[in-house]
Amino acid sequence: PICQWIHHEEACLVHDDNGNDFSNVSPLFGSRYDHQIAILGKDFQAKLANQRVLLVGCGALGCEYLKGLALMGVATGRHGKIYVTDMDRIEVSNLSRQFLFRDKDVGSPKSVSGARVVKEWNPQMNITALEKKVGPDTEDFFDDEFWESLNLCWNALDNVMARKYTDSQCLLHAKPLLESGTLGTKCNHEVILPYRTSTYNDGKESDENENQI
Repeated sequence: PICQWIHHEEACLVHDDNGNDFSNVSPLFGSRYDHQIAILGKDFQAKLANQRVLLVGCGALGCEYLKGLALMGVATGRHGKIYVTDMDRIEVSNLSRQFLFRDKDVGSPKSVSGARVVKEWNPQMNITALEKKVGPDTEDFFDDEFWESLNLCWNALDNVMARKYTDSQCLLHAKPLLESGTLGTKCNHEVILPYRTSTYNDGKESDENENQI
């Protein structure tokens, strides 16, 4: 355990105002996002508020991502929207690492419970919980119009097949993908930009040894 403060400097995040014009970072609004605005700027905060995000998976990783999205003010604007989808239901074993859930949530859908909790944290957040698999058999819902409406897709999955599918859809519709997931004791994350970086499908990961320790 770390019992001290950590200072992490990331100069590339600081908004670069032209000359002495600091209008994009000040004066601050007195809002819950002031510290974020002071670093990244008002324009960035406005963009966050109107982002449309698909989060696939609401387990250990998904809970962390929902927390971050809620506290950063993502999808709090009039045009913003977060879709979180997960077919799983909460089990007792999940409670040790999926921190949005409590004893009373056991048996409930992960996506519904997770969305409810972060909505309580940030009532301005526009979030919809789904219990749909993302794959070829749900393309009647996740159709071209749905994918085109997104700004970003975020994977928080534990199986390779679903990760490959969302990657292929993001490439088809030219959407950025924040790819992350677990495979047994392994985990990974990467930022995939259409036509600029390699995609998840370019790799050779498989589920063959998923139960191997």
